[in-house]
Amino acid sequence: MADQMQAIKRRMKSVSSTERITNAMKLVSAAKLKQATNRFDYIRKHLEAEKRLYGQVLRTEGGVPEVYLEPREGETLYILLTSSKGLCGSYNTSITKAAGQIAEEEKASCCFAALGTKGKEFCLREGLEMLETEREQMDEMGYEEAYRLAGEVLELYREGRFTSIRVLYASYLNSISHEVKAAPVFPLEAGGQAGDCDLTLMEYEPAGRELFDSLAQEYLALYLYSAIAEATLCEHSARRIAMKNASDSANEMLTELSIYYNRARQAAITSEIIEIIAGSEAQKLRGEAIE
Repeated sequence: MADQMQAIKRRMKSVSSTERITNAMKLVSAAKLKQATNRFDYIRKHLEAEKRLYGQVLRTEGGVPEVYLEPREGETLYILLTSSKGLCGSYNTSITKAAGQIAEEEKASCCFAALGTKGKEFCLREGLEMLETEREQMDEMGYEEAYRLAGEVLELYREGRFTSIRVLYASYLNSISHEVKAAPVFPLEAGGQAGDCDLTLMEYEPAGRELFDSLAQEYLALYLYSAIAEATLCEHSARRIAMKNASDSANEMLTELSIYYNRARQAAITSEIIEIIAGSEAQKLRGEAIE
């Protein structure tokens, strides 16, 4: 009985330690979630402004290169955004599952540029075609790095290596859920990126192909930067929920273990009382027998 009680106490100590860790991680994730929300809201405003600018240029400036507008047959590049860390529930699994479905449907007509350890490991494990990039992590990826990556990708797009570019990432719905989105970036629809735009005639410097190449890189970089911010927001939200569930489960387990411990302790006390009473009765019977 004593061994059983000691085993339960050791188990309670282990679970209590785990609960303190998961609760601390939940608080950290909640703080990071708030920061990520503010960051995403800020970046999204800039992206909307960039869309309006790009849409206005497409409507007012002639001679748009066909490569940015015309759908073509060929290979699609998916920029795959996943986390490099775990303990965030089904966040990474949902994204890699979508990537696997795309690869199954499109066969050899898709390629993945994985930003994030989990996505890269999945592509290597499944033998999917990958585009090697200088930056392999999306965590803390700045705009300058996104701009360089956009330049590399667009160069391959203009050369004809890829005929379309999509970003595969987790899109934020609310504090408890997200959806995986394969958002098309290029080719564009003429006038479709801006909605209602001010069509006032303007002169652009530089003009022509140089203008569109520059704007295309800025647009893709900002779109990618916004998607990374949104994906990071989803990651922190998923991790907060996962750590909350883990803390709740640990507390429930502690309650159950406490009940088991109290029952074992009560049984041990009862057993000792019975032994004392039995010993007392035996002494009494022995005394009567001697008399």
